[in-house]
Amino acid sequence: SALDFDGSTTDATRYIHVTAAAGHSFVDHASKLTNPLTYNVSNGVGITGANGYSSAEIIVTDNYVKLSRLQMRSTSATGGVLRAIGTNIRIDQCIIKNATTAANNTRANVYATAAGNNGVVVNTLMETAGAYAVALAQTDGWEFHNVTMVATGGSSTGALFLSYISGALPLLKNCAVFGFTEVVKASVSNCDIHASSNYNSTDE
Repeated sequence: SALDFDGSTTDATRYIHVTAAAGHSFVDHASKLTNPLTYNVSNGVGITGANGYSSAEIIVTDNYVKLSRLQMRSTSATGGVLRAIGTNIRIDQCIIKNATTAANNTRANVYATAAGNNGVVVNTLMETAGAYAVALAQTDGWEFHNVTMVATGGSSTGALFLSYISGALPLLKNCAVFGFTEVVKASVSNCDIHASSNYNSTDE
């Protein structure tokens, strides 16, 4: 079953913070500067699972939840990693990896289920290891700063962004995007990144 954050009363000053204990994160590892940057629990705390059929390993229903210094992974070809239902979710210094083999909203690294739920991802690696995988879906109004998004599934890798609901487009700043066949899914209406996105690098 998924790790589900649900039922807590939170606000901007009283929020849920899930992180690794001091000394137990991949960012604390003695060889952090030379370790390959990918999911590896030998380097620090990891949350992994194989929830399939369009499920996710972590479901954040509560508002104001912060995840930091963690590794998160789905090994399922039909499941995603993090589903954001609540608002004001922050992901900081994390590794997020999926292995899905289909372009589907619910199988993305981060899938936001409602427009404008205002998530922020900073200083994080997102890796899509399966063919046709997507990193982000319906992340309207989200911001991504200093994030590396890389597809390692081969020549048939999918789009960075798969879909869009409404509201503000996702904003990318100082991000590196590599390996995807498309940055945004050309066949999806209004799927794009915010016009103020800048200082990004891509091979698309």
